[in-house]
Amino acid sequence: MIFLIIGRDNEADMITTIAKNVLDKLNATPSRDFDDLVGIESHIARMKTLLCLDSQEVRLVGIWGPAGIGKTTIARALYSQFHENFKLSIFMENVSESYGGTNLDSYGLKLGLQQRFLSKLLDQHGLRISHLGAIKERLKNHKVLAILDDVDNIEQLQALAKETQWFGKKSRIIVTTRNKQLLISHNISHVYKVPFPSREEALALFCQHAFRECSPSDDFKDISIEFATLAGHLPLGLRVLGSFMRGKSKDEWEVSLPTLKTRLNGEIEKLLKVGYEGLHKDDKALFLHIACLFNGHHETYVKQMVVANSDLDVSFGLKVLADRSLIQIYVDGRVVMHSLLRQLGTEVVREQSVNEPGKRQFLMSAREICGVLSNNTPLRNLKIMNLSNSPNLESFPNLLEATKLERLDLSWCESLVELPSSIQNLHKLSLLEMSCCTSLEIIPTNINLASLSHLHFRNCPRLKTFPEISTNINYLKIRGTAITEVPPSVKSWLRIKEICMESAEVRILINLPYILDTLCLRGNTKLVAITNYLIRLRRLRMIDISFCVSLVYLPKLPYSVCYLTALNCESLQRLHGPFRNPSIRLKFTNCLKLDHNAQEMIHQSVFDVVILPGGQVPAYFTHRYNGNSGFYHFTFDGSVSFYSFKVCLVLAAGTRFESCHTSFYTSFRGNPIKKYYTYILNQPQLKVDHICMFECVLPPDYDGPPYLGTRPSTTKLFKFDFNCNYGCKVLECGLLFLEARKSLIAAKRAESSSTCPRPAKRSKAQV
Repeated sequence: MIFLIIGRDNEADMITTIAKNVLDKLNATPSRDFDDLVGIESHIARMKTLLCLDSQEVRLVGIWGPAGIGKTTIARALYSQFHENFKLSIFMENVSESYGGTNLDSYGLKLGLQQRFLSKLLDQHGLRISHLGAIKERLKNHKVLAILDDVDNIEQLQALAKETQWFGKKSRIIVTTRNKQLLISHNISHVYKVPFPSREEALALFCQHAFRECSPSDDFKDISIEFATLAGHLPLGLRVLGSFMRGKSKDEWEVSLPTLKTRLNGEIEKLLKVGYEGLHKDDKALFLHIACLFNGHHETYVKQMVVANSDLDVSFGLKVLADRSLIQIYVDGRVVMHSLLRQLGTEVVREQSVNEPGKRQFLMSAREICGVLSNNTPLRNLKIMNLSNSPNLESFPNLLEATKLERLDLSWCESLVELPSSIQNLHKLSLLEMSCCTSLEIIPTNINLASLSHLHFRNCPRLKTFPEISTNINYLKIRGTAITEVPPSVKSWLRIKEICMESAEVRILINLPYILDTLCLRGNTKLVAITNYLIRLRRLRMIDISFCVSLVYLPKLPYSVCYLTALNCESLQRLHGPFRNPSIRLKFTNCLKLDHNAQEMIHQSVFDVVILPGGQVPAYFTHRYNGNSGFYHFTFDGSVSFYSFKVCLVLAAGTRFESCHTSFYTSFRGNPIKKYYTYILNQPQLKVDHICMFECVLPPDYDGPPYLGTRPSTTKLFKFDFNCNYGCKVLECGLLFLEARKSLIAAKRAESSSTCPRPAKRSKAQV
């Protein structure tokens, strides 16, 4: 038997040490402390792989996970099983608590930390060292097992295990921590992320402490599963709750369960709060946002919502919380916080003002929210109020002091008749959502909310008064209302971009602001006239008059209009034209009463695409074919850089389609050439045959005939196909080659130089 004695000059001390070591060896018995611990075998097996005990290298291994997951228990089991294989071993527990400090970077504190480490490892009480090289000096030739438990500061690692050269061959240093970034910063690449136990393991662990058995009796099975779920499968929670319920009757279990769902056990709260208290104030704020509002949401949504209401660096904060095991960010992007941590967060918020809920940062309890609103508690810090889908809400809380409110959602409050005048104090309100308030009749007037930019009164069928509550609105939606006219004051709105009066009851459209970008009058069945002043709206790009079944005449539009949609305008006869914007898209689907002059004017116009009733390809198309395809010979002039032509399709009645696809095929010097065009048209069912016309460039983006330069002219055979989805049949097609001068417009459009961006694809429900 060989004993290691370091730094002993006194023979008496040496004899005492030898005697102690002999007794330790004689009394040593294999530890059975962890044999019955649920799941410990799998943890040990995974750690053995990371430790690689046969390797000659000095290896640092991290054990990482949230508080209460069992990191210390796993480390103790490892120490119990393997410490006898090392000449020197130490389990240094609670490093963060026992050896922490605000100035750990100071030389003196690091020296003291090393001194305590060596004193315990070498079993030399009163050991004194004079420099930070002492660990290397004394341990570099010895095989050491050191477990540093609950490390929370990089300086602790710098003091105790800065370099692998400090320890002898085959040494193993195990570090447990809640902070993954700490391991990364210390270049510890072998890390075991402690997983949560499975459902079966969690139930067994709970039952060990509740019944001293691995499974519950039949009477307690269902409620035991509820308690295990309540603990979120966190081993600490399972142990504490199991011990708390041990020996109690089933009635006592059932009485305790609702309370435990809303309040943390004191021992659990104390441990979990350590991780929260160690955060920077900004990370604490983000922690509370997730715990109270955004758990389970996608990280993109979390970033959008938190950034919109604070100055927090959310991306950085999410990483900090994930590294400290306070949240998990799943592969699908969801941000998930453990149920016990969520309870901790809600308790922190509750403690902000125990007796006055209205002063808290967040309100989550329906009972407390109702209490605050019923008592007209001042809501000075409220930024977002969502009372949507409250069908029985008849009166409205007093918002006189809610001066920070930015978003108010009252949609689907079907019993609400009046919007109170107290909203005049909401000078920071940017969005007012009152869609589907089917009883709403009265809104306040003669107020001007400075920040209100989005105003929505969709599907409020009893609302007859145009909402003049702000001149700063950007987006106004009053679809499905009983509003019959737009007041003159709207002309003075200086920020308005979009007005949607779909399915309203407007009869004559006169007053509109000059800076308007988008106008939707879709479904105004009583609209009979739009006055000629529309030409003055120099910024208007999109206008939708679909299903305006009483409209007979459309006045001249400004050149800026890029999208004119007039689906199923059954009475429309006359148009003022022709249209001159080469980027405009014209849709006159099922406008069956368009007179001859209107149709001729459309044919004479310049446009990107047009669809209108018609049964044959116009005579001015030089190449006409039955069906949806054909062949033609085309001579390429080497001096011309590109060509373009107009296409006409005759589409069969009785079908609907969303898009039209055009394909061209040919070959040049044996190489196949293809060119595709797709137009998204979103057409309803065609009541009669229609013609669709658009312009194509032949083709500017391949190394073929358009780039012949000074080469001689060449003739090639081209094949083309036209197809529409949903089985819409093409009866005829035609081609008209355009002059190079006109082709320039098409070429520029094909190169995406148009000033009219493509609108978002309309859903099927909107067609």
